[in-house]
Amino acid sequence: TQRFMEWFLRDGRKTKNGSLSSCALAAGFRKHVVNVAVNFLERIHKRDILSVTADDADVFLADYEARGNKRSSATNILADIRLLFQNLVAKGEMQSNPLKDYHEKPSSVDDDYVTPEGVAVLFDLSTVDWNDFCDVRDRFVTLCLLYDFALRIGTVVRLIQSDLTVDSCVEIRLRKGVLKGQNKREVFRRSYFDESKKLLERYLELRSLVTSNTDALIVGANGKPMREGGCRDASKSHCDRLGIRTFGKAIPNPHRWRHTFGTLNIEPLGLSLDIYEIAERLCHANIETTTQTYITNNRELQ
Repeated sequence: TQRFMEWFLRDGRKTKNGSLSSCALAAGFRKHVVNVAVNFLERIHKRDILSVTADDADVFLADYEARGNKRSSATNILADIRLLFQNLVAKGEMQSNPLKDYHEKPSSVDDDYVTPEGVAVLFDLSTVDWNDFCDVRDRFVTLCLLYDFALRIGTVVRLIQSDLTVDSCVEIRLRKGVLKGQNKREVFRRSYFDESKKLLERYLELRSLVTSNTDALIVGANGKPMREGGCRDASKSHCDRLGIRTFGKAIPNPHRWRHTFGTLNIEPLGLSLDIYEIAERLCHANIETTTQTYITNNRELQ
């Protein structure tokens, strides 16, 4: 079983008419399939993948539902593992696919992300007016907080100055009660991009000239803390002025930048982060949400 898993990680392929094709499955997807296949074997209490039968799928489904999960989620997992068995059948290791009745999920490719070309425009700091408070603020919010740190806009407007520090890069402290959801622990994150440091340093310089009456990190030109709606509109207007659009040709709202980070940086794309690193950055409680969105439905990865 270990040998088969290691081979699939290296060279898992799409199949055509029962034979291995020349088209390799995406590396991130191969890793996902192996991870869920290992979990599947543990759930059905088997160590030998060649001993799996169609009845084992029923055992897995029953166990999955008993743990309070949706049956549809378990079915989707089996559909992914089916590809591993297809490879084993094509290699002549098995006579038939025990999960042959669990077909691939219908295509649901996500187009609502900013294209790599649009991200490149955002990262071109030569287009920033470094003396314009609003221009610097809006680029800082969009590039650093919404894309680099992949924060929700509701989190952005709750940040205070002491939550961010500048060293070799930007570090952020996400206090309890700031993140969406209940019982979220305090976490620390470091930025991935040098541009974030440049923008934060200049933003803090200009902010000190605008206000000294609030701890809120993001403020308006009047020196008062920005609310969620105003911050959202400011980011959208900034993107519109730069001509940045999503794959579907829409002006990106703040949440699209968070989604874009996951879409463009899952391995082997961009920063080449694995699925667990993406889930951690996005503060996802359920890894299945991350996998479905950023591997299964990822147009760029496909």
